[in-house]
Amino acid sequence: MIRIALDLAGTLYTDGMAGLLEGGGKFRTETLLPGGTTAGKADSCARFGADIALLGVSPVLGYTVDERRELFGLLRERIPKCKLVVLLDEKLSPPFTDRVKDLKRTGDIDGFLYTSVSLDYMADMLETIVDPLDFIHEDKGGYV
Repeated sequence: MIRIALDLAGTLYTDGMAGLLEGGGKFRTETLLPGGTTAGKADSCARFGADIALLGVSPVLGYTVDERRELFGLLRERIPKCKLVVLLDEKLSPPFTDRVKDLKRTGDIDGFLYTSVSLDYMADMLETIVDPLDFIHEDKGGYV
C-alpha cells in the first residue's frame, strides 16, 4: 500500500481527499497537522514512512511557495525516496502557477496536479510516480 502524507489547505478538503484516496484500497493516508511547524511536518512524514507527500500550494499563509520550498528541502533530506507532489488551483494567477512549474523544472518537486483533475487521474498519477521497489507493503511501513 502506498503511503501518502497530506497537507492541503482546509480540513474538510483534506479529510475528503483522504477518504477518496483510501477508498480505492491502494493508498493509506496521514494528514499532517494544520498549523504545525515545517520541521514538525517533515518529522511526521518521516515517522509515517511517506512514499508521497501531497502538498497544497496557495497564496494562503502556511501554504505559499516559499514556505513549501523549505519543507521540500527537509523532506528531501529526511526521506530521499519520498515523492513530492503539489496540488494547486490552476485558476490562480499565471505568475503563481509559473512558480510551481519552475519547482518541477528545477527538481524541487516530482510533480504537480491541478485541483480540477479527476480523482481517477490523480490516483493513477500518484500510483505511478512511486517506484514499487522503493517501499515495502507491510503495515509498519518504511523504506527498504
